[in-house]
Amino acid sequence: MKEQTIKVKINGKDREVYAGNAALLRFRRAGGDMALISQASEDSNNALFDSLDAIVKLICVNLVKKDLTPDEIADGVESMPELFNAAGVLLNQVPWLVGSKDKK
Repeated sequence: MKEQTIKVKINGKDREVYAGNAALLRFRRAGGDMALISQASEDSNNALFDSLDAIVKLICVNLVKKDLTPDEIADGVESMPELFNAAGVLLNQVPWLVGSKDKK
């Protein structure tokens, strides 16, 4: 079974990034902390930068072609919202994070 991927624009090129349960597992094994990603909505600048670092790590460890460093990813995205959107799309592929779409 082929693992699900998404496209993220880095340095003007569409890069393929794994998404789904295995992507989250890779992130956790690399020392990633989901709590840091959720801090993005806090008012603290430190929390925002911690979240950005975590999102960059999430993308870096899940690149299909592992040819970029975290710094190259952070510098290569066009905007911070694009980085957050990429993380959102990646995490939306994890069914148990998103929850059930069926309303009871």
